[in-house]
Amino acid sequence: MNKQEIMVLAGKTNWAVLGAPAHYITCYPWVIGFMRMRNQHKEFYKSEILIFQNGLASFWIEEEQNMKNTRQLYEDLTETSRIIKKWMKDEKEFLILSKKLTSNLQKVSDKELLERFQLFLDKFCDIWASALSVDAMGPYTEGELLPEFENALTENEKPNAQEYFAKLSHPAYVSFIAREHISLLNLTLMYKEGLDIKKALEEHQKAFFWMESNYREIKVLTKEYFLNKIKEESKNQKKRLKQR
Repeated sequence: MNKQEIMVLAGKTNWAVLGAPAHYITCYPWVIGFMRMRNQHKEFYKSEILIFQNGLASFWIEEEQNMKNTRQLYEDLTETSRIIKKWMKDEKEFLILSKKLTSNLQKVSDKELLERFQLFLDKFCDIWASALSVDAMGPYTEGELLPEFENALTENEKPNAQEYFAKLSHPAYVSFIAREHISLLNLTLMYKEGLDIKKALEEHQKAFFWMESNYREIKVLTKEYFLNKIKEESKNQKKRLKQR
């Protein structure tokens, strides 16, 4: 598809636009993953537009197709359960394969390195394909699912519809952001009590060194970075106690 054809397509379709700092190679797995959705789902994006400019990426997806992608997950729960189980199995196998592909890289030839990288990308794209139906699911959740939920409530319950809905749709697992914060708070308590946090700090850094990475910049957060956060959290706790 050339530029002119893309412009015609862009003018005929209603799009939802997402944006983030990015480079093409870091977007590649999920871009190809969107293309491979057809192998996993009945509903999938027929068109997508990705534009890079000045280190920023704009990703255009079809609004109506986005709604269909999410709607299918609720309309056929048996199929959704099958896809989730398959994704969990595939992810486990992918992580095992990734460890093998990234071992002893300094000893492999350029040819083998390229072959490993291509295999890694191929499997990575497959992992994305099955999970991307939940990408940008907010419009469906708030536009269709919430109103349906509200209509099922009694008149006395409806004023609290959003509160009930938020609690029922709360993630079953603690997010990585919350896990990191809990771990940091535990380290702060150890630090304030004068305990040796060296080992615990190393484990924390190993688990969360990637926290500030994005599609454009890969950051490796050091132990010193997290130690400074611990010291800052300790100071903030003292300030909050004084305010009470």
